[in-house]
Amino acid sequence: MAQQLRRGSLIVRPISAKLIKDTATGTMDPYVVIKVGAHEQKTNYCRNGGKTPNWDEQLNFIVSGEDQINISVWDKRTLAKDKEIGETTVPLQTVIAAKHFEDWVDLLHKGRNVGQVRLHLVFNEEFQAGQQVVGQQGVGQQLPQSGF
Repeated sequence: MAQQLRRGSLIVRPISAKLIKDTATGTMDPYVVIKVGAHEQKTNYCRNGGKTPNWDEQLNFIVSGEDQINISVWDKRTLAKDKEIGETTVPLQTVIAAKHFEDWVDLLHKGRNVGQVRLHLVFNEEFQAGQQVVGQQGVGQQLPQSGF
């Protein structure tokens, strides 16, 4: 007997990154932007984080029907527009099925690998009384090591 998932909470913790190159002058001040559906949040920037920034911040989302998590890493600039370093997506179903995910995920910019970001993702289901989950295929399956 199947029940339908109404909504749930998603905890996103960008932990750190390993980036391939730094800026030509100075050191990058990277930050992470997470977008789930129409909702967007970002971390504080890691001052002088360069190629190995650390954030370890928690961003909280309520999800209901979204299909992916968009992750982008940006360089905070003082005198110019912030510059995107790289981006990736994680299928939300991957996180829902496993409930918990922590791994390095590849970042791309214009189709080229520019490094990796380490993410810790947790999904908690919220049900109405008497409801069950529909479409939970892949529960208990191992997640890919990197990239999706």
